[in-house]
Amino acid sequence: MKAAGNWVELVEQFFALCDDIVRRRLPPTSMLVRAAVYALKQRQELSVFLIDPRVNIDNNPAENAIRPWALGRKNWLFVGNERGGEKSAIIASLVATCKDNKVDFKAWLEDVLTRLGTTRHDDIDSLLPHNWTPARN
Repeated sequence: MKAAGNWVELVEQFFALCDDIVRRRLPPTSMLVRAAVYALKQRQELSVFLIDPRVNIDNNPAENAIRPWALGRKNWLFVGNERGGEKSAIIASLVATCKDNKVDFKAWLEDVLTRLGTTRHDDIDSLLPHNWTPARN
């Protein structure tokens, strides 16, 4: 297969290859056929990064964000209870989202906590780390 000049071409070549694999007379239980069928069923989802620049081609940032939590998994046995674990997971998610968006978590949290009570429900998305603009004093 010739190297693609851009992502769109490469993705099209990948799905053409999947189509070719499915059309061959291989057993439907073959792992290769099953993988190709799965990829074709997920074509729209697997192609989102081509039209939305905010979507990464892979999930490496997500994997890297959860690595410290996975490494410390045994430590989480001591969060107290299931509810404490859920709250810890929410905070970890907010910290990782701020980090991914180059937002100072402490500054964001202080600002958002002061604005939550006065922000309209329709505008709550503006307080998410990727949309956040600090309030002016």
